[in-house]
Amino acid sequence: EFPIAYTNSLKKESLIENIINRQNNKINVAYDHFFEYMFKNELINNKVIRDPKVYESITLDDVKNAYDELLKCPHVYYYIGEDKEEDVIKCFSSFDFPISKTCCLKMVDDETKVIEKEQIVIEEFEVSQSNIIMGYRTDILSNHQNYYAMHVLNLMIGDYSNSELFRI
Repeated sequence: EFPIAYTNSLKKESLIENIINRQNNKINVAYDHFFEYMFKNELINNKVIRDPKVYESITLDDVKNAYDELLKCPHVYYYIGEDKEEDVIKCFSSFDFPISKTCCLKMVDDETKVIEKEQIVIEEFEVSQSNIIMGYRTDILSNHQNYYAMHVLNLMIGDYSNSELFRI
């Protein structure tokens, strides 16, 4: 049975309101536009989560059906704590999840794209502080051995207020 008490559409309305509020935040809009340019026609540029209209037609039955499908997929469990591994496995094994199908997972960043020329996009907003968003395509995807090193490099160069580009 569906475990969530859902007596009205408050959760859905709240989700739609959050998406609309995100669209009113100029920094979020800039990142969304950046994704539009950087990842055009790629799976990683999933626009569905940014469109409130997508959620308006979803019914409680749709959510229940999605939940039922979720239960049929293979499961991965994580635990954090000092419990013995055997006790945790025993606890999880008592869950009655009907695994009846295999889900095919697709990495969202396994696509490569040939960049033919540099592209500079300038958008002007009424803001108190300017933001520069830069993208650089590499062949290092999330399953690459250097992925985390590249992520650290990105943070060092320009992701935080103490990064190199911010201090210039």
